[in-house]
Amino acid sequence: IERAECAEDIVDIIAGSLVNAETSRASKLARLYVVSDVLHNSAAPVKGVQAYRGLFIRVLPHVFEHLKEYTLAMSSASSRTAFARRIFAVLDAWGDFFLDDFTQSLRQAFIGPRDSANATT
Repeated sequence: IERAECAEDIVDIIAGSLVNAETSRASKLARLYVVSDVLHNSAAPVKGVQAYRGLFIRVLPHVFEHLKEYTLAMSSASSRTAFARRIFAVLDAWGDFFLDDFTQSLRQAFIGPRDSANATT
């Protein structure tokens, strides 16, 4: 947070890792938790820290579309369900301190119009 002048690079690195097909499932979740921490702390009274919020708003729709495809590609239904539950838990937490409409749009990007029942079951 105290290095807000590097916010663009930090967001790009985190988002890049989240959409990288080689990033493990556990690492994707860990990075989402980092995003949660940064978003939560973006309200801190630190010069420039608000930039994180705007930068994440820009990249998160693409990240959640990737996470949808990543989840759908899992071979096990139980793995898909467990991963989706963790994603939804993150989105639920974000609803407490992030823009509710934006959080809903991320949820929709993750569920997607394509066979949305399979993404959550």
